[in-house]
Amino acid sequence: MSRDRFEDELEYDDGPGPQKSGMSTGMKVFLWILVGGGVCMLICCGVGIYFASNMMSFSDKPADAIATTNEITTISIPQEQFPPKGSMKMDFFGFYSMKMAIYSDENGKGANTLFLMNMQIANLSADEMETSMKDSMGQQGQGNNLQIDSSEVRQIDINGQNHDFTFSEATDKDDGGKFRQIQGTFPAKQGTAFLMMQIPEEDYNEEAVMQMLDSIE
Repeated sequence: MSRDRFEDELEYDDGPGPQKSGMSTGMKVFLWILVGGGVCMLICCGVGIYFASNMMSFSDKPADAIATTNEITTISIPQEQFPPKGSMKMDFFGFYSMKMAIYSDENGKGANTLFLMNMQIANLSADEMETSMKDSMGQQGQGNNLQIDSSEVRQIDINGQNHDFTFSEATDKDDGGKFRQIQGTFPAKQGTAFLMMQIPEEDYNEEAVMQMLDSIE
């Protein structure tokens, strides 16, 4: 799959007219890290580039974003702030699988964006999966165009267990825009889930974010 085709899949048509709604550059970087990492792993296992890339599927249907979310976990996402946009899935004969629900409200860097991802690798324990997820999170931070100004780790109770979520204040390196970024891992219905939100400062609502995280089951 070419880069152009991949980015075309991430552009979502909102109806008549030339304008398309998509996601920020930083969020596309994050997707490239996840997808590229999965493809590279499959290639290292002896799978060709063409074969590996064709194991991925994309959808621009909001209903598929919601369905994928429900496959991963139970969570109440405020759709007025984070409208569902689509989903992405990859499966390599059960050895490696990844699914992601994508939510984003507009085109450009100022978008309220949320990713919910689930990744499973055969023969990896829950702790090893969580470590793998955190490594991906670290790579995303290196590739994103946001400069983290400050951050704190908060523990969120999910089904009686505390899980670390990082709350960060950030600045866009290009235009100085202010953002909040929240990310963390937790047990999914199967395997481990990773949640990431990127919210413009003017749209950030602490109470709404905490209600969303508290709704995870």
